[in-house]
Amino acid sequence: MKREYLDSRKNYSSPKITQQLNKKGMKVSQKTVTPIIVSFTARI
Repeated sequence: MKREYLDSRKNYSSPKITQQLNKKGMKVSQKTVTPIIVSFTARI
């Protein structure tokens, strides 16, 4: 997830990252991705 977020130059929101991960075969929900993306933004 962090790679997807950083590859997007920190512009993608959780719905977009969820969609990207699902396309790559990682079945995750937006409810799973959102808190992780928030933790990335809190550290940066």
